[in-house]
Amino acid sequence: MGIFFCLFYFHGQARATSLQSCVMVIRIMRDLCNRVPTWAPLNAWALELLTEKVISTAGCPLCLGEALRRLLECVAGGILLPGGPGLADPCEKEPVDAIGGMTAQQREDITASAQHALRLVAFRQIHKVLGMEQLPPPKHKARFTRKRRRDNSNGEGTDSEASKKDKKAEETKAEIKMETDSK
Repeated sequence: MGIFFCLFYFHGQARATSLQSCVMVIRIMRDLCNRVPTWAPLNAWALELLTEKVISTAGCPLCLGEALRRLLECVAGGILLPGGPGLADPCEKEPVDAIGGMTAQQREDITASAQHALRLVAFRQIHKVLGMEQLPPPKHKARFTRKRRRDNSNGEGTDSEASKKDKKAEETKAEIKMETDSK
């Protein structure tokens, strides 16, 4: 009976399907649990609860990458640790931790693995987290290839707004003088 209630809670109320990236993040995390032995103790129900809770509390719709990063941030922050807030199972009448069957060591290992995965994502190596080969670099340069302005020895920019206005005024004066001289 508990299994049917859990299915009703998760799918019947369409809590996960109303969140754009929830199902995709669950698929990615299931793959991670299957590939990486450290994540194997995290059962599917706890993973679905955690993902739904993390994404639904964001306050705004998240794209897939933002949702995955938010999930990793929550796990890396210690939500699964024994002293942490835990993961309440909404299908139980009494307060029950959905990951109660995990040992303290397994929880710490998953937390450390999430911290490492978050570092990889931050340093543009998400392909290692996803277990795939690195994508080739783009053929076209990025849109924002503009370099920073150089600073002079005083620490001031050489192309400040004031100097631009002065140059423009000088150009205007020179044009007026040329027109006057040619007449």
